[in-house]
Formats: sequence, structure tokens, C-alpha cells
Amino acid sequence: MRADSIADAAKVAKAAEEAQAAMKTTLLVPITFDSESTAVRFDASAPLDHKVPILLANPTLSLRITGHAYEAASAPANVALGLARAESAKQYMVIQGVAANRIQTAGHADQKPAGAVDDSLAAMRSAEFEITSAPPTLQNP
Repeated sequence: MRADSIADAAKVAKAAEEAQAAMKTTLLVPITFDSESTAVRFDASAPLDHKVPILLANPTLSLRITGHAYEAASAPANVALGLARAESAKQYMVIQGVAANRIQTAGHADQKPAGAVDDSLAAMRSAEFEITSAPPTLQNP
């Protein structure tokens, strides 16, 4: 009987650990943008929609969104485009109820690699997410 209780407790602990890891993974999923665009793509809305309930259930959780760009002619223009992409992703989540002060944004200018394929270019038209503060244990939404 005691062995069963220990095994059950271990299963519960493992499930909780997996749930924590899954929520953190969800929060870190990047999104991509179309070339020269700051609009959140339809296929990018699902990853953002999955982040929102976790953020709402954990009011001390904060994120940083870094937008990337390579399209514009100059580094300052790329930084501005990257920042606008990050702000667009932030605004998408703010509209759904996440407090704006819980999400920081930044823009980054990427160099376009020679001979790059579309997949690697898509990564340079992205917004990446970083957890900047979190409670010791995330609450399930």
C-alpha cells in the first residue's frame, strides 16, 4: 500500500513538472510575419492565443518580445520594423486582457544571409518571446 502511494505521488509530481514545462514552452513559441509587414499573421494567432490564458492565470508573469527584421535598407529601419512587430504581438495579447506593463518589447536588426532559403528568412521576420519574471510555480489556466 505504501509503495502504491509513493508511486502515485511520483506520478503526480511528474505530471505537474510536465505541465510546468509545457506552459513555459508555450510561452516561448515564436511567431513569424510576412515580408515587410507588422500584422500578426493568421497562423501566428494560435501561438499568441495559447499564451494569453497562461498570462492571465499568472499575474506576476512577464514577457519580453523581441521582433526581428531584415527587409529594410538600413539597420535603424530594421530595428524599427522589428520593434513594430514586437509591439503588434504585444497589442494582440493586450486586446485579450493581458496588462500592457507585463510585456516589454524590443527590435533587432538581422543581417540577411547570402543564399538563404525562405525558412531561414522567416526566422528573421519573427518575434521571439522570453520570460522575464515568473512565479516559482505557474498556475494552470
